[in-house]
Amino acid sequence: YCQFLLEGLGKESDKYVLSYMLDGIAPLHIPDDVDLSLLIERTRSDQWLVRHSAINALSASNAECSREAARYWVSQSDEKTYKYEIIYANSVLGSIGDSKDVDLLERHIDSDIVDVKESALFAIKSIEARNNENS
Repeated sequence: YCQFLLEGLGKESDKYVLSYMLDGIAPLHIPDDVDLSLLIERTRSDQWLVRHSAINALSASNAECSREAARYWVSQSDEKTYKYEIIYANSVLGSIGDSKDVDLLERHIDSDIVDVKESALFAIKSIEARNNENS
């Protein structure tokens, strides 16, 4: 099912259908050996509906390319323009990120945008809790 949805991302152009497909991918677990290039490509879509759903869907995979795609958005310095992308990417890193991501997330803990700040703090706490469980 997951492979079917991922392959469909390259065939579909309707933003509502794409968003629905991406929202369907988000709760799944994608094995590390699955090609995520179409998903990653959609995280940079010009259509915000598709872009937001794609960023959220990154949490379905623990692959390094998923983390890297989320880091791209967390690295954005224009919080006003990319507020939602940063919030969704913070959430993704909270789910699949590792201790290397904490420094990147910390850049948003002093944000004037409450949701950006809170999502960064929650992501950091999630990563730290996961690290404590694994040690």
